[in-house]
Amino acid sequence: MEKNKFIYPLVFSLFFFCFQLLPAQLVEVYKVEDYLENLSKSKDKNQAELKSLLYDSQNSLFVNSQEGASSYFKDKSDIVLINISSPSDLKAIVDKYNTHLSTVKMFMIDWDGRYSFSIPSDLTSQFSDLKYVVVRSYGAIDETKVRNSFSALIDTYNTVPKLLVILYSKLKQQ
Repeated sequence: MEKNKFIYPLVFSLFFFCFQLLPAQLVEVYKVEDYLENLSKSKDKNQAELKSLLYDSQNSLFVNSQEGASSYFKDKSDIVLINISSPSDLKAIVDKYNTHLSTVKMFMIDWDGRYSFSIPSDLTSQFSDLKYVVVRSYGAIDETKVRNSFSALIDTYNTVPKLLVILYSKLKQQ
């Protein structure tokens, strides 16, 4: 009985210590509609910002098939959105607009399901304001598929001490 007095606290201490060593998951993956609903229920201040990024016209960078990397400026404020459809689009944008990357808050990815996507770890510091990655697809898309296809991005951002939310949605055929 005397031994149990020391063993139980020791076991609980070790158990607690092990959980402290587990890395925090800093990347969350949600369906767009579910995430917006959760934000509205919690009266989160980020809801207005996210809705604006998703549905309003924003200063953005994108790749035009004729001109390469291009920009759209609604007003004189900073670039907050990058629209891409392949990893090569990101490279073209970074090569041309590398001084405008620190204010980007969202990547909007039109994804065909054929490639995995990541941000090279040396670029994560350039995207210091990045909060959201939105993956849109005409094909079947769910959390498992996003986590598998974007695992390199998730792994990279799990090492950056900042929360990144990956949202996904299925686009309707026209």
